[in-house]
Amino acid sequence: MMTMDRVRTVLLAAALLVIPVAGTVAMGQDDAASHLAKGEVQYDHKWITIQDLFGLYEAAQKDLAGLVEKTKAAQAHIAELTKQDAKIVADYTKDKRVLDTEMAKIRAAGYAANARYLAPAPVRPWDPGNNAPNRGAYQNDAQYQAAVNYWNNARNNYQQRLNDYNQQLAQWTTAHNAAKAEIDKQIAAEKDCLKRLADRLAARNEAETPVKTERQKTTDEMRAIQTQAGSIQAKLKIMADSLRTAPESKRLALGIVEYREEFYSLAEFQAMVDKVNADIESARQKFKEGAGGVVPASWRHPKQDEADAMAVVLAKAKAGAGKS
Repeated sequence: MMTMDRVRTVLLAAALLVIPVAGTVAMGQDDAASHLAKGEVQYDHKWITIQDLFGLYEAAQKDLAGLVEKTKAAQAHIAELTKQDAKIVADYTKDKRVLDTEMAKIRAAGYAANARYLAPAPVRPWDPGNNAPNRGAYQNDAQYQAAVNYWNNARNNYQQRLNDYNQQLAQWTTAHNAAKAEIDKQIAAEKDCLKRLADRLAARNEAETPVKTERQKTTDEMRAIQTQAGSIQAKLKIMADSLRTAPESKRLALGIVEYREEFYSLAEFQAMVDKVNADIESARQKFKEGAGGVVPASWRHPKQDEADAMAVVLAKAKAGAGKS
């Protein structure tokens, strides 16, 4: 059984395990201050000189710029492929419209020919027969003669109507046969037109396939590049955050300039300032030429605010460069 003194001893020992040793935190702070004094910052779980980290930062920026250029090239290639595809589709649509118009004419002609083909044949006239009236069937000669005259007139009328019928039948037969031939012709023409439509569609698909395949391939490659660029951007942010842990004076002393949350060498930033100022001066000279050699005091270039801000940063960077 544990005595009260033994219990107190155990509890005190446990308490000592969780109470930090005096000076541990201060020792960590001193260690960080020591590294910063030597111009080192922590990155990727190790200490590295500010200059070396900035070198890694510049290399990553260069890699990112290369990926941006590759993305632009991929986008331009995709735009060109899209343009090619649009032309293929436009050419097909134009050709198809011509063939569709031709097909409409063929079918309209076929419908007209079919209507003529289905026109009914003329009806053969009624035949009164060849048997003349029989005298014994009539009471007297007058009735018999009247019947004979009627029969003769009927035969004559029938013969005339038969002649007309035969003529109409000949015309109908000619038109019927011609319509049948026209229908056969239009059927053949429609089949030919359908084949040309199918061939034209096949030609379009054949032309489009490599373009679409190349566009998809380029799109996939561009997405992979953008994923890689995103990874580098995330890495750059971590590097930038590590660089910011160093005092600005130390960064400036090493010729490292921060502007708009990005880091540049002093020479690179100087070149950026010179480029902006050159653009402003070029615009000023063009304005001066167009305004009769006079530039009003109120004239101000859209980039002037940026140039002023950069000038302040540049002056500070030059003042701090080389100082220990």
